[in-house]
Amino acid sequence: MISFYCDIYSKTDAYGKSTSTIVQLLAGTKNIPTLPEINLKLIKACNGGQENFREIADVIKTDPSLTLKVMDIYYSCYHKGFKKVSNLENALKIIGIDTVNILISSGSASSIFEEIINVRKFNLKMFWKHSLKCAYLAEIISKDIPNQSPEDAFMAGLLHDIGRLVLFSSFPNIYGKLPEKINHSDIISREQKILGIDHCYIGSKLIEGWHYYPFMADALLYHHHPLEKIAVALPMVKILFLANLLAEEVISDQEAVFDTAKTLLGFSQDKLEKYIMNADAMLNAAIESIGIDDSASGPVQAAGSAKNDARTILAGEVRDRSLAAYALQNIAGAKEKESVLHILRQGFKILFEKSNVFFFLYNKAENALIGNCQNEDDYSALINGLRIPMESDTSIIVACLSNKVPIHSFAQQKISELSIMDSQLIHFAGNDGILCLPMIARDEIIGTIVLGVGKAEASFISKQTTLLNSYLRQCSLILSEWNKKEVSSKLPQSLQPGSEAVLSRKIIHEINNPLSVIKNYLTVLDMKMADRDMEFDEIRIVKDEISRIAKMLRKFSAPPEKANRFLKEPVNVNTLLIDISKLMSGSLGDGAGIKIRLDNDASLPDIITEKDNLKQVFINLIKNSIEAMPGGGNILIRTSCLPNQKPDNGRGGSQILKNGVRINIIDEGPGIPEEIMKTLFNEFVSSKEGHEGLGLSIVKSIIVKLGGSIKCENLKDNGASFIIDLPLKADA
Repeated sequence: MISFYCDIYSKTDAYGKSTSTIVQLLAGTKNIPTLPEINLKLIKACNGGQENFREIADVIKTDPSLTLKVMDIYYSCYHKGFKKVSNLENALKIIGIDTVNILISSGSASSIFEEIINVRKFNLKMFWKHSLKCAYLAEIISKDIPNQSPEDAFMAGLLHDIGRLVLFSSFPNIYGKLPEKINHSDIISREQKILGIDHCYIGSKLIEGWHYYPFMADALLYHHHPLEKIAVALPMVKILFLANLLAEEVISDQEAVFDTAKTLLGFSQDKLEKYIMNADAMLNAAIESIGIDDSASGPVQAAGSAKNDARTILAGEVRDRSLAAYALQNIAGAKEKESVLHILRQGFKILFEKSNVFFFLYNKAENALIGNCQNEDDYSALINGLRIPMESDTSIIVACLSNKVPIHSFAQQKISELSIMDSQLIHFAGNDGILCLPMIARDEIIGTIVLGVGKAEASFISKQTTLLNSYLRQCSLILSEWNKKEVSSKLPQSLQPGSEAVLSRKIIHEINNPLSVIKNYLTVLDMKMADRDMEFDEIRIVKDEISRIAKMLRKFSAPPEKANRFLKEPVNVNTLLIDISKLMSGSLGDGAGIKIRLDNDASLPDIITEKDNLKQVFINLIKNSIEAMPGGGNILIRTSCLPNQKPDNGRGGSQILKNGVRINIIDEGPGIPEEIMKTLFNEFVSSKEGHEGLGLSIVKSIIVKLGGSIKCENLKDNGASFIIDLPLKADA
């Protein structure tokens, strides 16, 4: 983010502010504090065991500091690959939970240690309340003004004073000398006098750096300007100006504020009072939900001695996270999985003083948990390799995974209620009971950790929520990565084309198709240019194809979880097929007497799917049809609506497509030999000499991922017909 501003601004900007000052202030954004109560609420949301983005977003969007950090990360790191984000939840899905956890750690440290560094005179709680109330008011007001975005208005209100927090974090000793309460019209001049810069300017520059919010940046820049200038400004500026006045804890001159509202937006006093009442109700609900003590709103103070003081609790949370990380500090040096498990066991000894630790790791092929024990006793050999089927839901070892929560054997009313397997493990552990801890990484089942415990120990460990969740999460992620390594190491390197060879050939095959199309098509364009007869639509098609290649290359080089991610969007199948038919007719088909004819159903609805993958399917199938007719012929592509059909996806399923679309691609070639038809969509199966037999296997895998089905039929006279059924919304 800092380097971005260094590139944009030279020695001074349009307002005469120096680059060095701007860079220094923007560097301070990473240290701006958050209320401890909000950090605690966020930690609980992130420790829920699942990536609940909505719950996390609901917490973050109440806080100016966290909102700024999330949006800043999104737009400084990801904006080149994505459009303007519609809301905070979608931004979180892109940057990921791991990034949020880093923000929690840094923000928590700032909240805990701020008093040690400086005796600061800044009312963070009052700042937070004013910012959030302003956000609620801006959102409410915007709904009564045409063509305004309530989401943008909310964010403008939330961040309108973020420049104050940046100035305070960067220059605490200087900015802290300003009085807590400054007249609305005086604050800019007071800031400029002591610092040579003001919070409105800093806030606007932060938003301006995101590129997508010019009106919001202006609103932040002008929200303390004189009324006569605001009166001729655009609506967003007026909305924020008024919301800021109404959000004051005590409105000193109500009549003047009501007159301002009437001048700017024509609002009556009754309407304004209703706005304020609604905003106060929303603010009080947020205070109660987060658990903020609203009785003490004085300047930031050192942590008190109260038992439930938020800063003290937050310090404990940060300590637990640090301890969990410390216990795993040697994990990077592990060379094999047994060493990893040994380090994880040592972690339980360090953190919870437990040495009776068994792992039951999930084996997907067997759909069972397999025991692993390294204790030096007679029972270890019995536990190693012990198999517990996932269907054994009476066992608490399996039940803790199903419920995604720790379960101990003392929770059962009677010892007879335990399964025989659980009772045996208690005996093996040499304790009165067992505590079962689920390991799940991003919805992937890793396994169960079983601790031999007494009743008091089980209760004590279960209550250490943050430490336990932090350690379990890290154990799960570490073992998940090792599982991927094991799968990769077991892949064959030779013999019948191995997976690595298959992947390479797929890459060559899939890149060769669009490259050959583009090469031939550019030749056609070159001739048209000579005749001054260029068609710009054809240029667009070529550019689309080049973009598809770039995406394809990125997918092949990306990690599996990213490479397999589908970006769904509305797609008009008819329009897509028109573009592809132009592309193929103008390149592969012209010299061979091939004619592509479209019979599109005009009533075909748009479908929600992955456009580039669907395009890849159509190009492969049309190319196959062309190659099946070396002497020339016709290709018919027909689309139709598909209500209430049962797709044959080759998996014996009976899923019903209540609504969907059907695409038929029909050629006049010799058809598919019967001996090949049965395995047509398998890898390395082809009716064409000199072909790898990969194209149709790729087609099938894409269609299945998109929730559809594909089949091939030979026609009575000659030719083959490929039939694709797709749902209105892909499941991928």
